[in-house]
Amino acid sequence: MLFDLMHDPNEFCDLGADPQHAGERARFLAALNCWALRQAQRTTRSDEEIRASRGKSQRRGILIGAWDEAEFAGELWSAYRGEHR
Repeated sequence: MLFDLMHDPNEFCDLGADPQHAGERARFLAALNCWALRQAQRTTRSDEEIRASRGKSQRRGILIGAWDEAEFAGELWSAYRGEHR
């Protein structure tokens, strides 16, 4: 998405597909690629570390659509109740 904030401050007209702005799209893409490929984005993990971490993401994070805390293990709710500090 690309907007002309000077003439369209409410961002109603997306100029991203406009051929006149191909150079600007290329400039933004190059900047994004540079950012994504920087050294800080790289993480090296062994196959064993990857295998060991499988499934652990289900044990933490945001509980979306939780209606009844009985549906989940107590350890997932304890942080919400302030029991883990």
